[in-house]
Amino acid sequence: MSFDKRKKKALQFEKKAGEYIKKRFPDYKIEDQKVFSSGRRPDYWLVSKRDPRNRIAVEVKYPLETEQAHESDLKQLRMYQHHGMARKGVLVYPDSVRVPRELRREARESGQEILRISEGDCFIATAAFGTSLAEEIDVLREYRDRRLLRCALGKCVVRIYYNLSPPIANLIVQFSLLRRIVRVTIRCILAQLSL
Repeated sequence: MSFDKRKKKALQFEKKAGEYIKKRFPDYKIEDQKVFSSGRRPDYWLVSKRDPRNRIAVEVKYPLETEQAHESDLKQLRMYQHHGMARKGVLVYPDSVRVPRELRREARESGQEILRISEGDCFIATAAFGTSLAEEIDVLREYRDRRLLRCALGKCVVRIYYNLSPPIANLIVQFSLLRRIVRVTIRCILAQLSL
């Protein structure tokens, strides 16, 4: 993949991460970004709606070269805490990035949070519900991550889905009756999965 394509994917992931952060931290709002004298800034500042001094620095990390998280990502967030700019920090990685156990432990001990979110969309469900933030889609993603991606057959099913579903999703978007039928079908499937 060319550098330009990877950069475009990184920007798309940062936007998706912003949407996820808004949903994950509903008591916070995204504020204008404060740039330090060094020129460094977090990707997002979350400010509590109740207490503006309660801030969270969010760094979105999309690896252009490596597929593993690094301690240097965590150090940046600690710097915001050390200077009193943030109460805590949140690192957001795509689910394809490996986060070593030691890094997760270090994050917990220093009051940081590491989130991994899916790069791939549930195209058909997103088309049916009109948003990628619907609760049903979160359940489908969790099922994919916890069940399907843990075995070779499941990975194959997911790969086939991502190849075949975009044109189907485009068709669903065009017809409100089809959207309703797909929503009902998805809810029935989810009811069966929860048994």
